[in-house]
Amino acid sequence: MNKNTIPVFLFIVLFSRVSVGADAFSDGLEAERRGDPASAVELYRKALADRPEDGRAKAALRRAQNDLERRRLNQETEVRRKAKEESLVRKDEETRLKGVRARRVDEGRRFLSDGEFLRAWDVFQRLSDENPGFRPADQGLAKSQKLLQQRIQRGEFPSPRHYAAAQGAVCFGEGRWLDAARFLEKALEGGTLPEDLAAAHMAEYAAEARRRASAPSAGNSLTPLVARSAPEDPTVSREALDEAERTYREGLRLFGTDRPEEARECFKKALALNPRHVEAREALERMKEDPGEAR
Repeated sequence: MNKNTIPVFLFIVLFSRVSVGADAFSDGLEAERRGDPASAVELYRKALADRPEDGRAKAALRRAQNDLERRRLNQETEVRRKAKEESLVRKDEETRLKGVRARRVDEGRRFLSDGEFLRAWDVFQRLSDENPGFRPADQGLAKSQKLLQQRIQRGEFPSPRHYAAAQGAVCFGEGRWLDAARFLEKALEGGTLPEDLAAAHMAEYAAEARRRASAPSAGNSLTPLVARSAPEDPTVSREALDEAERTYREGLRLFGTDRPEEARECFKKALALNPRHVEAREALERMKEDPGEAR
């Protein structure tokens, strides 16, 4: 390179730097107009790298940085506002659901007080399914189950369909799906359901019990029904014990529908199958003392 070409070369380099800086500055202005301050900041920095003393580029950089910071703060404020709003919505929903649960618990308790144990069982069963671990529902369900079992043992039902529905509800609550399906389907036989059974959603429980009974993991064998208060005789087979309990409960059902002689035969058969069946023996003794009392 000779002496005459050096000034030309320096001019080209300086002009190129000025041109690059001017282009970056113009692109920065365009980014601001698009509402993209982040890109504008980068472009203004590029312009200042080529033209450090450019006052316009310095002012533009400060403006873009302030805009970027303002947007960041606004975004954070909006995020906090939405989070607070969602929290309030959740709290409102929790309060609403708590009120709904409380009203349904009260409804179930009223049914218990009125002796409508199937209706109470339905309320608490659904509430427990929808709210796992909800203690009032679990307690109400356990009480409903117990009262239904006591009524089954006494045979206090207006019809065989009510008896079958109560048996099905107890089996459903204990997870004995096949037994529940059989009893509930028996309750559905005979045309239109009585109003109280329809209100307790027995048709829905029958379908659900059958579905669960048909699942691969469901056990389809009858669950032992030996009376809790009857001591087991080691010389009597499990099948005989189960049959004795079923026969005893059939006797209660027959007695509850004004068929005492058939009920008496069931109690005798239950004792023949299981000589230690306390309830069957007591029922026969009461019938001897008072033909109208088997419970």
